[in-house]
Amino acid sequence: RNETIAQQPIDHSVLTDRILTDSVEFIRSNSARPFFLYLSFPHTHMPVFANDKYRGKSMRKLYGDNVNEMAGGVGLVLDTLTELGIAENTLVVFSSDNGPDIRYCTESGDPGLFRGNKFTFYEGGIHVPAIAWMPGRIAPNTVSYALGTLMDVLPTFAELADARLDPNITLDGRSLASTIFQGSPSPHSTVFFYCQEHLFVARFQQYKLTYRTHPTYLNIELLSCMCPNGVFNKGLSVTCAPIENTSYTCNGSDVTVHDPPLIYNIFADPRELYPLDHARYGHVLADVDADYDKMRAGLVMSPTSSIAGTDCGLIPCCNEETDCICDYNGSADTFVYSECKAPL
Repeated sequence: RNETIAQQPIDHSVLTDRILTDSVEFIRSNSARPFFLYLSFPHTHMPVFANDKYRGKSMRKLYGDNVNEMAGGVGLVLDTLTELGIAENTLVVFSSDNGPDIRYCTESGDPGLFRGNKFTFYEGGIHVPAIAWMPGRIAPNTVSYALGTLMDVLPTFAELADARLDPNITLDGRSLASTIFQGSPSPHSTVFFYCQEHLFVARFQQYKLTYRTHPTYLNIELLSCMCPNGVFNKGLSVTCAPIENTSYTCNGSDVTVHDPPLIYNIFADPRELYPLDHARYGHVLADVDADYDKMRAGLVMSPTSSIAGTDCGLIPCCNEETDCICDYNGSADTFVYSECKAPL
């Protein structure tokens, strides 16, 4: 909480309730004035977990329990806004950062009809749900096919809050306010997706241009090896590595370069199985190339933020005297310590 490590290591059985308690308290404390709450659920990411209220209740087993627990949390937030009478004046946006990591077998999500998975630039890796909720302002069951990204969150909320953004900084995001409330087309012409400095795909209207591809985990031999009886076995990941034959690099041997890029109509071919003829769709490539030149003209490359290897000195510690084991119970100066024989 703030600069205090509230709990270390994390106890997933109470994690959701604690996050929601703080979130609801924040909403109540600020209900009489404008506020912004960023509520980042840890759900559907490994490790998959669920508390006693939800565990063992879903036919989808632990993953389903995990999703249901998150759904309960979302419901609590919406119910709180309704109870306080501010739902019609509060925009709620629900989305996800990427597609499922299907290496974890039945404890992962499912990309459905989409090809690919987390770590790839197929639709199964980057096409995620996005829901906007504001009773009285957004009609129920409204569906939009306009292209948006999580980069659009900042300019969207800035516009709604009449906040001034730094004009000296070029944002990749665009405000989706008119798209959300008026059904306007996407403010984007083309959206480019990079892996470090390497361009992988671009979205332009209903088209997707693919410049580089990774292999996917959707092959029976690999999943059968890594997931005996549908359960992920971390110890088998090394054994299955020759089958996997990928480390998801940005420019390694696992990457296939497509020059010219493959062109797909995502609306008609969401599984990305049927590349279009360049002779007929060359105008799409020309339009994207023009947008690319404009984007590159204002692009400033920065060093990668990735850290090679593991530096244990960067791991935070709540209290070295307790071997980094703490549990903040709600009081600003009270911790409940547990014994530990070795530092984490």
